[in-house]
Amino acid sequence: MENRSAKNSLIALGPGWAAGIYTDSVREKLDQLLGAAPVFQDPKSIFEDPDRLREVDILFSGWGSPKLDQRLLSAAPNLKAVFYAGGSLDGLLSQEFKASGIRTFSTIQLNSEFVADYTTSLIYLSLKGFWNLTDQIRANRRFPDAAQAQVPGLRRAKVGLVSLGRIGIATAQQLKRWNIELSAYDPYFSAQEAKRLGIRLTTLETLFAESEIVSIHTPLKEETRHLIKSNHLARMPAKAVLINTARGPVIDEKGLVEVFNKRPDLKAILDVTDPEPFVPDSPVSKLENVCITPHIAGILGRDLECFGAAIADELERFLKE
Repeated sequence: MENRSAKNSLIALGPGWAAGIYTDSVREKLDQLLGAAPVFQDPKSIFEDPDRLREVDILFSGWGSPKLDQRLLSAAPNLKAVFYAGGSLDGLLSQEFKASGIRTFSTIQLNSEFVADYTTSLIYLSLKGFWNLTDQIRANRRFPDAAQAQVPGLRRAKVGLVSLGRIGIATAQQLKRWNIELSAYDPYFSAQEAKRLGIRLTTLETLFAESEIVSIHTPLKEETRHLIKSNHLARMPAKAVLINTARGPVIDEKGLVEVFNKRPDLKAILDVTDPEPFVPDSPVSKLENVCITPHIAGILGRDLECFGAAIADELERFLKE
């Protein structure tokens, strides 16, 4: 593909993300590939300079990206490719954009690996009895009696995964090295592929009833909203742990509050809530057996540069086509 000049490329990303993803070293590589570094544009004002947008043929973006829809298609008639430093593009891409022939590149696989790492770490801590033991130490200000005997251990632990997309599969692959017994609920996943991965497919009810740890990886769609209900949570074994790094509305939060109020032995680690962020005095935030983190499972902090480096590599391959 012919060389492009930087005046025809744009980084549409808020300053909070832009500096971390498109660092000096990443911009230097873009500069080398394009002849000069692309300019930054706040996505909130991207349509305020129609002349600039009209000439853009490469758009770099990420979280906070403008919608990839008919409005953008009309405003940027020369657009050839979008490089998205983030996760899934599903919520951004309109049907018109999908049909336009414009190439889209995403770092979804890279982000999925980070989420899987985070999830696996939580599962590891859970099977070490981390939550129960630290709660006891905080409450009693001393080591628990027979503390080491309270550690469940990893081998032959029963872990259930809700959905086997990129993150679910990556998590399963990491867990296999510990000889963990894996089951999953995913009505669309191939039984043959599940067998190859060493995963037993089962019903949602059975998964919750049998698993010491349940990890949710379900994308939010109309049919998955409130997929996890109180009757599922109530089936969880004693001292079971629920992990959600997917989307908050996949769980019926009212049902979770109801069950976890009655079952102080259960533990939930929620990296997502419904709504997000949760409202002040949210009932779920008051539960002592629920740990909430502010959507940190994916790439953040110094690791954001991994996104930028991956985008630069994708651009180099694209320009060679």
